[in-house]
Amino acid sequence: MGQQAGPSDPRAAGAPAGYPPPQGFPPQNYAAYPPPQGYPPQGYQSYAPPPQGYGYAAPPPPGAPYGAAPYGAMPPPAHLPVRPHQGPAGGAPKPPPGFDRYDVEAQQAAAAAGAWADQQIRKQFVRKVFCIVFLQLCVTVGIACVFMFVNPVRNYVRPGGPGQWVFIVAWVVSLVFLVTLMCSTSLRRKHPWNILALIAFTVVESVLVGCICSYWDVAVVLEAFAVTCAAVAGLTLVAIFGKFDITRKGHVLAMVSGVVFMVLLVTIIVAFFYTSKWWYLAISVVVALLFSAYLVYDIQLVMGKGAVAIGPDEYIFASVQIYMDVIIIFLQILNIMGIAQS
Repeated sequence: MGQQAGPSDPRAAGAPAGYPPPQGFPPQNYAAYPPPQGYPPQGYQSYAPPPQGYGYAAPPPPGAPYGAAPYGAMPPPAHLPVRPHQGPAGGAPKPPPGFDRYDVEAQQAAAAAGAWADQQIRKQFVRKVFCIVFLQLCVTVGIACVFMFVNPVRNYVRPGGPGQWVFIVAWVVSLVFLVTLMCSTSLRRKHPWNILALIAFTVVESVLVGCICSYWDVAVVLEAFAVTCAAVAGLTLVAIFGKFDITRKGHVLAMVSGVVFMVLLVTIIVAFFYTSKWWYLAISVVVALLFSAYLVYDIQLVMGKGAVAIGPDEYIFASVQIYMDVIIIFLQILNIMGIAQS
């Protein structure tokens, strides 16, 4: 028997027209059955359909076969941002204006990290160079003490003794080593040959210095050594803490060096015919001042505080330069004090 509609049944009297659906629900077309009267309620706003071209095609019409108008067939509207994978063919799309400002903080952090790394490398380079120079000077002082305080060695290498050939051989070999180290980049950087060449050069140069020290009285040598230590210490402090940049004046030092070299060459030639200790004294003063400037120049190159700096790979080159500056200053001061006291 059919079920009767009760008072609470929506099919009772007062139900809107077209409701309930007839037998055979659900229908084949929902659009044939409009919503009840008064729907939607007042104040309710239905969702508006998406704009044309939002990225989805309109739904297929009623009764259309499945797949006739698939969703997502329309391209996105022009006002939406284009993703990188949706860019035009032939390359990635251009970034929007101001894109280079997105990573300002990352760029600043990377620059700060790079500067910090450069400072650490420079500090390690400075320590290495000064340690090598200190060891070189210690070897030189030790060998020179042997030539000064061991009488058989001193008498053997002094002028008039049978060992004058030691001075000549040491002078020639040290010059060859110096030119090779200054000119051969591969030898200076190839380990361990660079260390072996540096040790050999230091020993030969120390023998040469010892031969020269044996020519003078021990008191004169000690006084020259003390004056040299004070001068080198003062010049080092000036190079490190001075506010000027002498590395910009390298061309001036080169020109002065060329003039001094020509004067020395003429002096050597004239010495075969005429000698003057006062001329030698003046030459020694000029050379001592020139290499004092070179010492400040080379230290600033190592410190990297000027316009020009030596690279961290050239620690052998830097060590030889500073070592030779100190040695030449010492020899010129020794010559000045020896001539003055004689």
